[in-house]
Amino acid sequence: MILFWVVLLIFAAVALATIIVPSSKSIVPSSKSTSADRLYPPLENPTSGLRLLVVQPGKGSQPIKCTLESSTFFEKPTYTALSYTWGSPNKTRTIKVDGRKIEIRDNLYNALQHIRNPKQPITLWVDAISINQNDVNEKNQQVPLMAFIYSRSVEVVVWLGSHKSPDYMTTMNAYHYHEEHKIPLQETAWMSIEPFIYRLTHEEYWKRAWIIQEIGMATSIKVLFGKEHLPWTNFIDLVRRYQARTPTDVAANRILKLASMRESKYAGGETYSLSNLLDTFRDCFCGVQHDKVYAFLGMANDHFTGDITVNYSQPTSSIYSDVIQFQNLHSSDNIETQIGMLYFSGLVRRLLSRESGLKKKEKKSFLFDSQGDSWMSWWATNQFTISLTDDDNQSNAFLGFLMLDGIALLFRWAVSFVRTPKFEMTTFWHASKPEDVALWHGDGDLEGIKIRGVIVSLVEHIGPLERDILGTFETKERLRADLAKVFPRKEDLVKAIGRNERLMDILEHPSPSRTRNIISFEAARSTEPASLRIFVGSDMTMGVVPPNVKVGDYICQFWNSTASAVLRNRDQIAGTGVEGGDEKSVWRYEVVGRAGIVRGVEKGEEGNDWDRPGKREVFGEKGEGAVELVDFRRYRSSLRIALHIYFQVV
Repeated sequence: MILFWVVLLIFAAVALATIIVPSSKSIVPSSKSTSADRLYPPLENPTSGLRLLVVQPGKGSQPIKCTLESSTFFEKPTYTALSYTWGSPNKTRTIKVDGRKIEIRDNLYNALQHIRNPKQPITLWVDAISINQNDVNEKNQQVPLMAFIYSRSVEVVVWLGSHKSPDYMTTMNAYHYHEEHKIPLQETAWMSIEPFIYRLTHEEYWKRAWIIQEIGMATSIKVLFGKEHLPWTNFIDLVRRYQARTPTDVAANRILKLASMRESKYAGGETYSLSNLLDTFRDCFCGVQHDKVYAFLGMANDHFTGDITVNYSQPTSSIYSDVIQFQNLHSSDNIETQIGMLYFSGLVRRLLSRESGLKKKEKKSFLFDSQGDSWMSWWATNQFTISLTDDDNQSNAFLGFLMLDGIALLFRWAVSFVRTPKFEMTTFWHASKPEDVALWHGDGDLEGIKIRGVIVSLVEHIGPLERDILGTFETKERLRADLAKVFPRKEDLVKAIGRNERLMDILEHPSPSRTRNIISFEAARSTEPASLRIFVGSDMTMGVVPPNVKVGDYICQFWNSTASAVLRNRDQIAGTGVEGGDEKSVWRYEVVGRAGIVRGVEKGEEGNDWDRPGKREVFGEKGEGAVELVDFRRYRSSLRIALHIYFQVV
């Protein structure tokens, strides 16, 4: 009884001390305070200078002590750039910088703890400390330099967290394994190596937007995990072996895509263009929406300082306008850019508006996985050194260690019922929401955007209202009867009924993205949904159009987009081209609305969405078939509305 009261008093004393005694941790102060000035030494020139973190010698649990120094690129400083993920803001640790205690996030603390040298100081560039994150003006000046900072570093260290590699990899040095060890590495030893590679490739680090530039611009890369490390090329070799066995693993494919981009660094071409970078790495995450664009500016080979200004104070709609204007400047004589402009505009809006969240990470389970501690792992390591006289002994040893690992697995399973399991969180994208018209319309000047489309159909018949088709069986059957009148030939009717069935599948199983903006441009400010109508066009094109569409209007498609424009002849003007010795006349069109259409379905396609043309050659100088190319530079007022609101890539 006395012991009970003693323990209770001790707990009470600890709780009281927690309440009364203030925390010794301090938060990095605001840049407006005098203490912040002491923490951040001034940059001689923020556009050509940087701060370097000098980590003092230490090891293990010894406190981390650092100094923060200013330098310039003219001084040719020697430093290592750290590439890592910030991690949760709720988990922080304390380090000393110039004698002052500051809080940093737990993942950065672990990285510094493992990267420091026990005998001599090391010089690092670490974004969370080297840039005053509370000073927006400084961020606006330093962020454009980050690609240059990483390219000038002697080495980039990729920190993947604390992981223990299998005994086989440690003892046999499997990173540089010899030819005779290839089979064991791929077969027996892979039982212990595969879980290890899985953990490394599924780190949240690989989802970050900023690492694309940090890895892409690095001259030399070292992948650090706990106390051990791998050169980048050896790490990628292991990932390729893992991916060959698990080809559907999204995480491994993401890393190999990054490796492929890095291998083309000196090849030039479109790989490092801003549009390709934004599209290729569109699913990367970042804490600030602005960084979905800013994270790629420094490495884009078609972007130069001043083309797009980094400004964290401006709204995302202004960034959208800046990016589209930038892309438009590069499309003057580039038909390929004009062809992809509509898709690109929708991509940028999606990047700047997508919302991410956190959920519990689901982990793949492995039989022989105990963070590198496994009897099978030990056997794979030592089977080359222990003396076994024949294959039977080899098999018996294998089965023996297999049973030991099975027993260990059962023990861990039993323990899991009495110990609360630890789980990690992973980022994911929320489902897309309907775009806010007011968000993208009217903030930036998008006059004169060059975009290229192709006329694919002429509206020949206007059918019933969409709501009547879905509301009454009689109307649906009447539409089928009308098709028999329009297509009297049996083979044509069979094809038309097939397309009608595809149209009905889309309308009867709608998603908010499929019909929300199929309205006339005159109804742009209307809050009531338009009454869509079914139409049948030339070449058996079918779909839905806004109510203001007339027989004789044209349907215009755009590359890789489900958005189709309804065009109406305005007048005919003299063109600049010469055809057959005579000046070629050009029609000017009025954009009257947006449509959703269905045409042919390629073999293997589901066909449960509006037609999305994927062949770029159709939109080129010599498009296939009897189609007319439309250059939207002539229709500025209509296109401005279209590009801002209606032609959305979903």
